[in-house]
Amino acid sequence: MSDYPKLGFVHIPKTAGTALAHAISATFDIEREHLTQRELVKADIEQSPRITELKAKPFLAGHVKPAMLRKLGCSKVFTVLRDPRLKLASEYAYLTAMAKRRPYKKLLPLELAVRSQSLVDWLKNVAPDRMCRWLFVLPMERRDKAIKWPTLAANAIEVIQLMRHQLAGFDAVYACLPQRVLDDLLRRGLIKPAIVHRQNVTSWQDTLTVGATEADFIDHVNAASQLDMLAYRQAMDLYPNTVVDPLLSDEALIATMKDRYGFAFD
Repeated sequence: MSDYPKLGFVHIPKTAGTALAHAISATFDIEREHLTQRELVKADIEQSPRITELKAKPFLAGHVKPAMLRKLGCSKVFTVLRDPRLKLASEYAYLTAMAKRRPYKKLLPLELAVRSQSLVDWLKNVAPDRMCRWLFVLPMERRDKAIKWPTLAANAIEVIQLMRHQLAGFDAVYACLPQRVLDDLLRRGLIKPAIVHRQNVTSWQDTLTVGATEADFIDHVNAASQLDMLAYRQAMDLYPNTVVDPLLSDEALIATMKDRYGFAFD
């Protein structure tokens, strides 16, 4: 029996979550498993032995909703956030790199989508507010294209209250360097001492096409991350000691995209 509470990590894509999950798994002497919501829902419905197996593990992580981790026995659940607009740019860059590496027949749907799309075209076609979709229980359209939340302009207070209520359901929320996450989890008595090592290191050799001017891109990315930006600000207010990375200004976002990922604007 572990001396530590069972820990669950809601891994939002492109938030350094793979490196964190590896580091935490190592402290419990277990192999890192990347769980998915679809896999777990299917196993739960079928009452698969896999559910019993996962309930016995001291740490679970993956692209999984917080409620599913609680159902699997995680008494402590945390997540890591990232500037939503930079996260979208990073996700597009990563998918583009993967689409060039894998054989065509092995490409995942999201990787196929970026092969012939600029960043702005991709933003127009991908489901918006991708961070909120992992953080919250959202009423969604069947095809996952639009969130049926009240319009922000008309019901801002209702939306904010719902976000804050669900954010408060996490035991910890972070937006900071990965090692700082591990150090805080150690301070809380949730893990043993751990050091983060970078995973999924991707080199950006080709120029990435934005497909818009800098000003037009800002309009597009703001529209695709309106709720995510609002949620990030609520997290900063609720968790001021651990959500410490500020949201980037438009100028800083553009500069980071150019310098780190090689994006080219019209």
